[in-house]
Amino acid sequence: MNQLSETASQSAMKQSIKVSLQSSADRAAHLPSRVVFIRHGQTNGNSQGMIQGSTDIPLNQHGRWQIQQTATALRHLFIDHESDMLGTISKPVSKHIVIASDLSRADETAHAFADPLNLTVHDDERLRERYFGEWEGQSVQKLYQQMPEDIIGWLDGDGSELKHHAESKLHTGERGAQAVLEWMQSCDRDTDLYVFAHGSSIAQTITYLLGGRSQHTEIMYENLIPMNNAFWAVMVPQMHRDGHISWTLVSYNEGPEIAHHLDWDRDEQ
Repeated sequence: MNQLSETASQSAMKQSIKVSLQSSADRAAHLPSRVVFIRHGQTNGNSQGMIQGSTDIPLNQHGRWQIQQTATALRHLFIDHESDMLGTISKPVSKHIVIASDLSRADETAHAFADPLNLTVHDDERLRERYFGEWEGQSVQKLYQQMPEDIIGWLDGDGSELKHHAESKLHTGERGAQAVLEWMQSCDRDTDLYVFAHGSSIAQTITYLLGGRSQHTEIMYENLIPMNNAFWAVMVPQMHRDGHISWTLVSYNEGPEIAHHLDWDRDEQ
């Protein structure tokens, strides 16, 4: 290769790298500062040990108390003082996008946070709880009496619930992740994205985003158990030059300070 062609080749390579970097920068411009996942407050189904699934069961009185505590804590943490989980001050953001499952227990939890801030809650059915087929609306205790092996198998993660037409964990995580990734297109680094959903759907969406989409079994989806009612998790995305997004799970199953000083599922102060 002569000097001229080598110089031309180097120039073309530099231009290609420049274009690639610019393309990555454009994609990265649509990443939020962080994504905060919040589980809905308590329902009678929760307190009674019911498998709720995608059945629309409203919050109970205690759940409405929980979400007020959580809404106040989230606004204090991420909007008023912009403190992260480690207690240090993070870069303030000026924009906040709120999305929620269209099931009333998650939607009401979202409004408790968003309404005082005059933020719109965008409902998205892809954030609904995992569908549990024939088991929906029944108590775990009753089902255990009828089919102990299947209940034990489900709790142990062997997929016994699929025999009863439950949605797979992989599919639950995939649809939740699709919703999050699409809403991220409306974000930039000056935006926080808040996702109000359900215990299983949040755990499986986070698992999918962390790499569960490459798994062909349900095993990976046993790594996260559902969070407590009205607790939250924080993830931070990062765009790589090849276009893929990696995630850091900053915190999981965090709750208001008051939750550490009483029985969160029973007591009110």
